[in-house]
Amino acid sequence: PLSVNISRVSLYHQRLVELICGLVEKYGLSPKMLQLELTESVYTSNPDAIRRTMESFQKKGFFVGAFAPYGYQKDPENKHHLIVDPTAAVVVREIFDKYLMGISPKEIAADLTREGIVNPATYKRLHGSNFRCSKKISDEEVHWRSDGVKKILMDETYTGTLVQHKQVKRKLMDDKPTRVKKDQWIRCEGTHEAIISRERWKIAQSMMKT
Repeated sequence: PLSVNISRVSLYHQRLVELICGLVEKYGLSPKMLQLELTESVYTSNPDAIRRTMESFQKKGFFVGAFAPYGYQKDPENKHHLIVDPTAAVVVREIFDKYLMGISPKEIAADLTREGIVNPATYKRLHGSNFRCSKKISDEEVHWRSDGVKKILMDETYTGTLVQHKQVKRKLMDDKPTRVKKDQWIRCEGTHEAIISRERWKIAQSMMKT
């Protein structure tokens, strides 16, 4: 990957994102190979400038989250690009398959719990290991809830569309982020491999409205 160090000085450049993307295009580089590195001085500077810059990169299709959504993992060659996590993707497809068959989120959650599949929070903590239930994993860590299933069913990320800027920290030291209105979310289509087709995802959304 091509690493780009962003210092406090460069952070304030009004055309920073445009210049970086221009260099990628000029030299025929793949955006997936671009890796952004923020220097320590950036974090101690203006948080508003950091947020604006990150939003600009989000609009260009760069993943800037701390953790990849369940079903995906960060590309080891570029942490700003998502790739499919084969193990968790099987569960995501199972959830959509069952829901489109008319099985409720509550029943799906119960099925996953009976199968001994750890829930997304535990799966994240285990970094993809110990996928099936073992003696070291408690019942609570295996337990799935219907709202967790619904969250997966509603997530457009599974169609290959990157959806970010759902919540922001107004201040750098804020403990809890503030939710952003849906019409202000940043969406970029075709940034990564889809796990679920857009058609099937749309059907699921329609079913949840009925």
